[in-house]
Amino acid sequence: MSLNRIEKWLFEKTGVLSERVGLERIRQAVVIRMAENECLNVDEYFVLLTNFESEHDAFIAKVMVSETWFFRDEVPYHFLSDVVQQRVKKESLPCHILSIPSSSGEEPYSIAIALSEIGIDKEKYIIDAIDINREIIEKAREGIYRAHSFRGKDKKFLDLYFKKIGEKYHLNNAIKSRVNFAIGNVLDLDNICAGRFYDIIFCRNLLIYYDQKTQLQVLEKIHNRLQKNGILFTGHAEANSILNQYFTGIGPLGAFSFSKRKIIADQTSRNFEETSHLNNRASESNPLKIEKEEALSSVGHQERHHADLYIQELASKIEKVANSGDLDEASRLCQVILSDSLDPEVYYVCGLVMEAKGEPHSAEALFRMVLRWDSEHYNTLTHLAANLQARGKNAEATKIRKRITHQLKDNVDEPG
Repeated sequence: MSLNRIEKWLFEKTGVLSERVGLERIRQAVVIRMAENECLNVDEYFVLLTNFESEHDAFIAKVMVSETWFFRDEVPYHFLSDVVQQRVKKESLPCHILSIPSSSGEEPYSIAIALSEIGIDKEKYIIDAIDINREIIEKAREGIYRAHSFRGKDKKFLDLYFKKIGEKYHLNNAIKSRVNFAIGNVLDLDNICAGRFYDIIFCRNLLIYYDQKTQLQVLEKIHNRLQKNGILFTGHAEANSILNQYFTGIGPLGAFSFSKRKIIADQTSRNFEETSHLNNRASESNPLKIEKEEALSSVGHQERHHADLYIQELASKIEKVANSGDLDEASRLCQVILSDSLDPEVYYVCGLVMEAKGEPHSAEALFRMVLRWDSEHYNTLTHLAANLQARGKNAEATKIRKRITHQLKDNVDEPG
């Protein structure tokens, strides 16, 4: 059974890579939908799939099965509650929150329950929830769940907000009424949410299904939909995918939350086109670097822009090489990039490489360089504190942790 055309269609419609979803899941979905529609072969089913929206929705429902439950990871909801509580005290307008993809509703309803638990009036916030799967949106609106949707240790909220009927749990209408569900694709976020900007966006466990280019497109769209002091929550497996030109870390460990940067890079397509062009030029002369006279000269803005793109690409390559386990090669690339860059994020990445290689003194030196430029760089502070603690420098580690605590308090008290 050849599924190439269906895989391509899935990517064009949703931006999702077939290998990330799983080829076997796609194959099973095709087999099931072919049987239900009495199609004789894949070609016949492909015609049906691409010409009827109802079949499009049914196929997506079979493929995009999200694994979720109420209060999945507790720390993000605690931090969310703190942030919203502070903002509603200071601002007269309601706090706008978006959950995308919302799946079967566990996440947006968890947000509503968390805010209800701390006594925030329903008029003080608005929760929108968007998912590409029409079938699953209808399920979310019903608010009826089974036991597998409740996997956390703390289940006290069950008695307060649900009524058990047989083997199912029915969410009360008060909480259901606080979430506005809609069908939509994150890649079309600007149109779906035209005119609306959010204080908080939950986009967890979605980026992992995209290639790097699509991830950047999604992050750009989310960035555009956030207020200037907006916060993005992601899944733990996606934290490293949040690109530096759009977001920076904020909040406690385990929240996987990011604040919006004030200045962003050029448009996505231009970034990738220029980066690709620059890489081709670099490989012609030297696979690792462009001559400093070309990349870092002050002859004009365009040359500086190209040099910045090259540095970003090389930093990304270092992360990939390090993650593959080749720390010696990653270290060698660090020597190249450190001679050309004064970007604190570059020094941070190279500090992580030295840390992974078991060279804590080199890592400390690089982390301290980062803090010279950005004294509140959250990830650097946390790694430096752990570095010092592991080497018995407890007093210095304690000072760093106090800085982290003070920074987190300031971020909550003054989110703007």
